[in-house]
Amino acid sequence: MSKPMQLTQCLHVALLVSDLVQAEHFYGEVLGLPKVDRSLNFPGCWYQLGDIQIHLITTEHPLPPLANSDKWGRNPHIAFAVADLEAAKAVLLHTGGCTGANECVGSPCPVYPGPGRQYP
Repeated sequence: MSKPMQLTQCLHVALLVSDLVQAEHFYGEVLGLPKVDRSLNFPGCWYQLGDIQIHLITTEHPLPPLANSDKWGRNPHIAFAVADLEAAKAVLLHTGGCTGANECVGSPCPVYPGPGRQYP
């Protein structure tokens, strides 16, 4: 048996978005992530978070609804660590977002889509 591959780090995660303007607002303005230059010809944008990049890629096709609307953690997701959970929760609620604890402001929820909603 050959030696197993040794991964050294995750370079990026790619997320499909249906509304690039809304996604840019969320990742850039609400979360405060710095945008990274990109020279690709398809619609999207990249953000930097420490050593990893988040690539937002626009899709023209409707994204499927959540597979499990009762248990958020069992759906595709990305998780972030924050320095102050209560402050982060307050920012999300103030900017019309959600906390993931069924506390949403606005309709449709701009962060956690439900059936028939689109991902930002």
